[in-house]
Amino acid sequence: MLKSNPPAFLYCLPEIYLVNFTKLLSLRSFHGTGPTLLRLQDWESVLNCINLLSRIISYALQTRTGQFPLLTQFFEETLRTFDWKSQLLWYNIARDLTRCTLTVPKCFFQITGALDDLFICDEDTDAAQESEGWHEIFMACKLSTKLSDELFMHAEQWTYNLLLLWNHPYEDTIIKSSLFYALHPSTSLSVSLEYPNLILNFLGKLYDSYAGVHEVIREFNGYEQQDMIPIIQDLSDYGTRQYFIILYITLLLKNNMTKTEGRDEKQDDYYVACLIKVLQGMENWGDISPPPLSYSNLKTRIIKSGLIRKIHQETSEDPSPGNMTGANVPTEPKVVHYPLLDTPEFKSQRALSIICFYHLCSLFKDHEISITQKQALERLIILIMEGFIDTSSRQEFHRMLAQQPKKRITTWRKKKCEYKFVMTMRPAVTSAEEKLLRPVIVETIPNHKRIIQALKLSPKNHNTKSTKPNYLYFNN
Repeated sequence: MLKSNPPAFLYCLPEIYLVNFTKLLSLRSFHGTGPTLLRLQDWESVLNCINLLSRIISYALQTRTGQFPLLTQFFEETLRTFDWKSQLLWYNIARDLTRCTLTVPKCFFQITGALDDLFICDEDTDAAQESEGWHEIFMACKLSTKLSDELFMHAEQWTYNLLLLWNHPYEDTIIKSSLFYALHPSTSLSVSLEYPNLILNFLGKLYDSYAGVHEVIREFNGYEQQDMIPIIQDLSDYGTRQYFIILYITLLLKNNMTKTEGRDEKQDDYYVACLIKVLQGMENWGDISPPPLSYSNLKTRIIKSGLIRKIHQETSEDPSPGNMTGANVPTEPKVVHYPLLDTPEFKSQRALSIICFYHLCSLFKDHEISITQKQALERLIILIMEGFIDTSSRQEFHRMLAQQPKKRITTWRKKKCEYKFVMTMRPAVTSAEEKLLRPVIVETIPNHKRIIQALKLSPKNHNTKSTKPNYLYFNN
């Protein structure tokens, strides 16, 4: 064969790949019962190939209907000869193509039931404990997002057991242990590609099925600090859904950092790295501000949002001497911060970053963290800090300051309109946010002085006068 030709194995029929990949992955279920066959990195490469092949086959079957009879035969007949977990590798295709039914262990079936012939009970298996049934469900949903979709499409048929999962993450008794069982290398050979299947897809679907969960998260009275509550209440529906998932991730990280005798540190490191990778991909943590606006667009947005009228009303209701003179007329300028967080979505994004930053910092407290785990946590903490510091917005604000004409400032000072206002750069961390973050940074982070300096948090005992802010002036 000429060197320019592709390898011979690429000439194989697609069904041969399907059979051999399925056989290879079935060996993963023998983890812990024999010699180590492949490293986690090798299993990850195999899963990568399976995911790619699955997308190619799915596209081919949709666009070339009837042209691949041997592929169809594999999904209708050959795949059925493998165990039920191996069948799940191709379930995203097989379910739509053949409406196949899975034969699941009795402990699994006792929780879900048949769900319109989605499952058949394997009577040859033992009933086992309920916890084993949940473990099997989580292991299955790790292998197939389609299975998670099907389970929650039939949620009303197994609500009696599903409601056991409908709790605040702090009060959960099932999910954390089942996630650990399905994902940690000590109990499975799960790879990073599979973590989002459970953490993002399954937990996201669980949140969506849980009526009233938004209020459960917002009104929960068991948070570590009371200062968390106002920030959590700034979360939108989407932000609360993200926070629900973040809580589970940080609880998994916290539980893992409580050392257990006999557990392999390298396995713990891999588990932590995969969890942090999922968390890092949930949001664009380094860029949480709205896109930049010109001076005129800023003025229009601020006026339309009613923000100045709201500030004026709040100031008018404040009888402090610094705010009032004469006939209840405010004398202090009404201040708006840049970037402008004038929508619930922008407020929610910042609140989510603040609360996530708090939970990540708290992981350092009373835990013996390996160097690898510490570095992974610190990288994400630094990324979130970049979002707070927001260098690009600061540069844009200073550009507008430099271009501000002196005539505008003179006009603003002469004008008597009670709705005139000024804009200044939002601090990296506001006073309310600092009240929550400062204690956890100082008490838990070994190099906390660098973080305090980067976020420009005020010294613990400070009597120095604050620097006068630079203002953009707006005449309404």
